Amino acid sequence: MKTIKLLLVDDEPVILRGLKKLISWKELGITIVGEANDGKELRDLIRIHEPHLIISDISMPGGSGIDIISELNEQGFHAKVIFISAFQEFVYARQAIQLGALDYLVKPINKNQLEKVIAKAASILREESNGERNKEMLTYYEKKNRSTTIEQLLDGLLDGEQKTLSALTQMGAIAISRLTTVCAGD
Repeated sequence: MKTIKLLLVDDEPVILRGLKKLISWKELGITIVGEANDGKELRDLIRIHEPHLIISDISMPGGSGIDIISELNEQGFHAKVIFISAFQEFVYARQAIQLGALDYLVKPINKNQLEKVIAKAASILREESNGERNKEMLTYYEKKNRSTTIEQLLDGLLDGEQKTLSALTQMGAIAISRLTTVCAGD
């Protein structure tokens, strides 16, 4: 993952401006791809930009942050979410964490606290990205190794090695019946 795509969401324009200026996003490898003022705009921007990270007010017009993260989870979208709110209500915080939010910060936002949460989010996202990349490479090499192994076993079978027949059968490369025919061409 080269850069992390971030959406900022708050129904107060002054908060959005403050969030943009509060942290050096580029230094953290984060690009702000959009800003939303309400839940409807947020849904639209999520579809357009597919962000990795969302920093959102929890209470806003057009759907609360809780509603939106619930919808994202139902749709299988796995962006990391950090909620901010003027409300210091335990119920909101508990719901947010239960739905997978990374944190719940109370306004006014403390710069150091936000930086720590952002660093945590970036670390998690990069680990997940590396994990996916490693899984893809492992799958590729497993397929490549399987093809090479089958090729070597078929060569052995043509050389009359009886053990290769059972190995090919175990791999599912050939099905054994009473009669099996192997045809080779040069």
